[in-house]
Amino acid sequence: MKCKFNHPARKKKNRVKASGSSSSGSNDISNKAFPPDDDQTPKEEYEDLVPNISAEVDLLVSLIYIFFWKSL
Repeated sequence: MKCKFNHPARKKKNRVKASGSSSSGSNDISNKAFPPDDDQTPKEEYEDLVPNISAEVDLLVSLIYIFFWKSL
């Protein structure tokens, strides 16, 4: 038996095409860039909480390179 609930996410949206715009024709608000919120945490406050893993990444990349180089 089919579900008769109308899923709002599945409904087609009516898109308004702006005059003189490109062929994309989407005026959807999700395509526009917004400035960051005022209550957003500044980068300086959480920067020290993120570990620097660049040395581990370099080592891992080197090991992968060596492994694949030997397998050829």
